[in-house]
Amino acid sequence: MRRFLAICALCLLGGVHSAPAGELALTPEQLLRTGQMAIDARRPEVAAQIADALLQRNPDDAGALVLKSQALRDLGRFDEARALAKAAWGQARTGPERHEAALARAQAEASDGRRTTSQFWLRRAIQEAPDERAHAKAMRDFRYVRARNPLRLSFGFGIAPSSNINGGSSAETLWLYGIPFTLSGDAQALSGTEARLSFGVDYRISSDKTHQTRIGANLSSQRYWLSSEARRQAPMADADDYAFAAAEVFVSHEARPADWKAPWDVRLTLGHNSYGGAALSNYARVDLGKDLALEGKQSARVSAGLERQWRQDRADRSATVQTVQARYGRAVAGGGLAFGVKAARVRSASSSIDHTALGLSADYALARPVGGARLGLHASAEARDYDASPYDPSGREDLKLGIGVSALLQDLDYMGFAPEVSLNATRTNSNVALFETRDIGVSIGLRSAF
Repeated sequence: MRRFLAICALCLLGGVHSAPAGELALTPEQLLRTGQMAIDARRPEVAAQIADALLQRNPDDAGALVLKSQALRDLGRFDEARALAKAAWGQARTGPERHEAALARAQAEASDGRRTTSQFWLRRAIQEAPDERAHAKAMRDFRYVRARNPLRLSFGFGIAPSSNINGGSSAETLWLYGIPFTLSGDAQALSGTEARLSFGVDYRISSDKTHQTRIGANLSSQRYWLSSEARRQAPMADADDYAFAAAEVFVSHEARPADWKAPWDVRLTLGHNSYGGAALSNYARVDLGKDLALEGKQSARVSAGLERQWRQDRADRSATVQTVQARYGRAVAGGGLAFGVKAARVRSASSSIDHTALGLSADYALARPVGGARLGLHASAEARDYDASPYDPSGREDLKLGIGVSALLQDLDYMGFAPEVSLNATRTNSNVALFETRDIGVSIGLRSAF
């Protein structure tokens, strides 16, 4: 400690470039390390003086700007610390310098209670990390700040070329009571491109060791463009007629009683959606879920939901939806495997809406990347039974099958956001040809890698 104080004293007396015989002289790099030692020793006032000495020599020294930002942050002078970190970022010329400047800015923002801004700068620090050790430390800081931030933001974007953007039939002819009818072009599958955009925000209004309550809102939109082939098939079709948008608000509560091994949660959602630019429905939904405590690398969850839909286009299509579902996952050789089951009862005055459904799903995620991509596989099946149908006196039965593969290109990530490419194929078999569909599509979007 004496040597450390002697060094500091020497620096403050101007011994940066040279020193009397028998005394210790420090280079600017050594002086900067000494300042960092002062920060680590919780002597920010000493670190600030060392930074001033370096800045007197070179006002554009990015390392000295970072050091003074850290010192003033520890002294509670957050506005000045933020400004110095901003200046350091502007002067940084190398990846390591940008990494340190971003960390300093994140620390100043977090200490001032601006955790969302801090997360943004920590993403920049992660992007500029010079090695694995620095990357891991910035990741730990990011998770620490995120866990203490009451505000959460989410974004989604994707482009998906599809062979069936309108959910049209794969058949050309509908047999109705033994009489064939040729389906119009816009009743058949139309190819094109889908663009998806979503934004979500939620805020923690109450929390302690036993519970967490949040309020939030979600917005989403889907727009379409018809292919030249689709325009030839259905000249009168307008892609805007298939546009979909939804807005909802919610309140959620998660409880973690001390004598329970796994939490339970409840969520109330109110929403509105539109289709083709016109109001489609208003809805209210309540969901109740419970995680199950299992030993080893296993997880399970059961949930139930009740939703009431008020259709704005046709009142007779309003419905009450009851659902129950369960999901089980576990680690297996080479990755993680999960299975799901879902049952639904939809009650409505409209025979085209009223039905029961049973679905199964399976997902497998590879533990190790393949060629820099994290791969996932998905398969699903859903059976629907309609007691009555205007197209068949015996009712209607659908079986929808789906399979897909996704690749998260984590080596191409920027600030923690990586492109994800998915290939999905679905097919619906039905005893009513109008509802037989096929769709093959490629989706390209962005996803947070952490």
